[in-house]
Order: sequence, then C-alpha cells, then structure tokens
Amino acid sequence: MPATRSEIKAGTVLDGRYRLDHVIGNGTMGTVYHATQLTVNRPVAVKVLNTSLQHHPKLQQRFEIEARAVAALNHPNVLTLFDFAYSMDKDVLYMVVEFIDGDTLSDLIRRGMSPKLALHVAFQITNALAHAHDAGVAHRDLKPGNVMLAHERRGERVKVLDFGLARVRDGVRSKRVTGEGDVQGAPGYMSPEQCVGDMNTGPPADLYALGCIMFEMFEGTLPFDCDGPGQFMQAHMHEPPPTPKNPAVAEPVRALVNQMMNKSPEQRPTAEHLLEALQPYLDVDVSMETLLRRDRIEAAPAPVVVHTVPVETVSAVTPRTTPDRRTPLIAVIVALVLANALTIAYFALT
Repeated sequence: MPATRSEIKAGTVLDGRYRLDHVIGNGTMGTVYHATQLTVNRPVAVKVLNTSLQHHPKLQQRFEIEARAVAALNHPNVLTLFDFAYSMDKDVLYMVVEFIDGDTLSDLIRRGMSPKLALHVAFQITNALAHAHDAGVAHRDLKPGNVMLAHERRGERVKVLDFGLARVRDGVRSKRVTGEGDVQGAPGYMSPEQCVGDMNTGPPADLYALGCIMFEMFEGTLPFDCDGPGQFMQAHMHEPPPTPKNPAVAEPVRALVNQMMNKSPEQRPTAEHLLEALQPYLDVDVSMETLLRRDRIEAAPAPVVVHTVPVETVSAVTPRTTPDRRTPLIAVIVALVLANALTIAYFALT
C-alpha cells in the first residue's frame, strides 16, 4: 500500500541508508528532512517528493529534472547531490544533498547588508550561475530564499540551491516540464519572459532575477513596490527598471544592476560578463567573514544603559538618617546652666 505523507515521519529509514531525523522545510513539491547517512554517519538533507504527487507523471519528471540539474554541476557555490532514488518499501522518490548549516540570503537582507558584503554575495552567486549556464542549466527560480550563506570550516560560502524549475539542456535536447503559457517562478524576481510563459526562458532570466536580488541587497526593498503576483508581473513586463540609489554603491555597479533588469533578454549581461564587471569593485582585502561580522555588530540592538543611582539618594532603598537638630540647642542650655551654677557657688564661698 502506498505511503501517505503522514507516514513519512521522523525516524523513518529509507533503503536502510538514510534516517530522517526531523523536518527542516516544506514545499509544494516535497518535504526536506535533516537526515543521517547511516553508512558513514554523515549529516545530509533528504528531499522527499510529497506522497500525494508520487504518481503524477509531470511532477515526477520535474523532480527528476531537479536531480539531473544538480548532478550536472560540480561547483563550490552550488548545492552538491549525493543520491537520487526510489524507495520501494516507502513508495517515495527522494534525493539526498549536502546539509548546509547557515543563513538564507532572505535573513541577511532582513537584517540589513553593507554594500561590500552584498557585492561579495552577488559575485559568488554569479560564479554559480556562470558554471550552471556553461553546463547547460538555467535555474529559473533564483530568489533570496534559494540562496544560503553556509558556515563552513574555512569560512562563509554562498550556496545556490533548489533547482526545482531548472531547465537542463542535454546536447541538443532541452529537458523541461513547463509548456507554452505556463507561468513559473517567484513573482518578485521573475523576468518579463517568464511572466508571459515563454517556453524558451533560459540563462538571461537568471541574470534578471540576480539584478532584482542585488537591488534588494543594496536598497533593502524590491525593485517594484507591488501588492500581489499580478501587480509584480505587470511591473516586470511594463515598468522601467529602477536604478539603485545607495550612494555607497559605485555608480557603474548601480548602472549594471539596471542593465540586468532590462526588459529584453538580449540586452542583459551574461554571467561571465558580470563577473568581469564586478571584480574591480570587490574589497579583496576583507574576507566575507569579516564583513558579515561587521554587519551583525551594526545590526545588533543598542545596549540598554542602566544609570545607577547612588544609594544614599534613594530613600525608599536606604532610609536617610536626618540629624536631630535639637542636640546642639540642648548642649548650649546645659552649658549655660552649669556656668550659672558655678558663678553662684563662687560668690557664696567668697
């Protein structure tokens, strides 16, 4: 009997090799688990196609294309695929990828990024895209949620993940599931050609999405201020692309971001050209770890300053002892009485 989604629970072992420890993400297509590869005791991430979709041919094919796309790539800025298989006893398709410990780019943007850190991140994303495009893979769903800053032993590294909408060109054949008129992608980052469901959407769409991401990293907001998917698509198709205004960003870089969001795919730079254009503006003397640490310090809330009030001024804490003003007066009276008594005694004796 086929498994239902609720039966793929934490603790389940797939094919005697991968123990699903706990859920770390859910999506329309699948569920992602933090898992353990039992044969080598290695932490991995396992993405399981939702069981309600297991026998849906089109979605099975899309899941397979995602695995093929990642398998075709071997780059430090791209997620690494370890395995892709079908578990007969659980009746599920799944893929096994490296487990990434880190923050999403969405988290970094939310906290605020310096232009220097944003350039480092953009450069590494571009490196990943250049490698993917050279291998015949177009991501087509690039957005901050699909980019992570991995905490590795050698430092921080950008990782591009989730190739669920990728288009893989194998020789002269193009592997795709979407048809003419199908609209796929994240509305805030979709290229104009994606908005109209162009079947030939390819690498230029990734550069458009990266332009939107760079604008957001520099400005803290998306290029177009819209309320919903429909408005976003209209803006991508018809509104002139904005230029970042952040004065801390070099003018040529701001102009480049505008060019990346050109309505015409042919007018956008390629990933290779973008690498060359960004290189002169990278602060190579400062590591990404240092820039990230600086951003975290600047984004941290200001410390609460507690002004300590001297104890003696707070009567509710330490009652203040008021000196008895009668004491000097009594002393004077006593002295006068004694002096008078001595005078009387003196005259009495004489």
